[in-house]
Amino acid sequence: MIESSAMATQLARSGAARVRQGETPELKRATNLTRLQAQQNIDYFEEGFRELQARDNADGNVSIHIFSAGPDQDPAPGKVRVGNLEAEFEGTTRNGTRYSVEDRGDVQKYKSYRFEESRVVVFEATVKPNNEVNTSVLILDRENPERSQIGPSSSDWLLSL
Repeated sequence: MIESSAMATQLARSGAARVRQGETPELKRATNLTRLQAQQNIDYFEEGFRELQARDNADGNVSIHIFSAGPDQDPAPGKVRVGNLEAEFEGTTRNGTRYSVEDRGDVQKYKSYRFEESRVVVFEATVKPNNEVNTSVLILDRENPERSQIGPSSSDWLLSL
């Protein structure tokens, strides 16, 4: 395993934790999504949340597209571990959160999704060797999907620990 820096990992974890706790990242170079793109993304993240709920403490294999096959290895309610992916969730797709870490050896992916009545905030960070952190943020507006935005989080927001 190639070591990524503690600082890069800390930035990714911190950003994910802040979204989970209610913050909305500032975006740089934000792009608006079309109504269809936004709705498809909202549907995708809601489906993933429901699949995580189905996987939680299920006996045997649960066939879902976002995880490899295999039973949940974490018996705690609201926590799921399947192979190299650990996730936890609480609430619902209208008032809840999902957080996960996937370790792919030299690359780690941190994901934090916050579901609200009026929007879905998605923060994903990829930590690569040589201190590289790439972020992607989606702010999905349920009421006016055409106002949804995508872009990387601003450096100022990411560094304001």
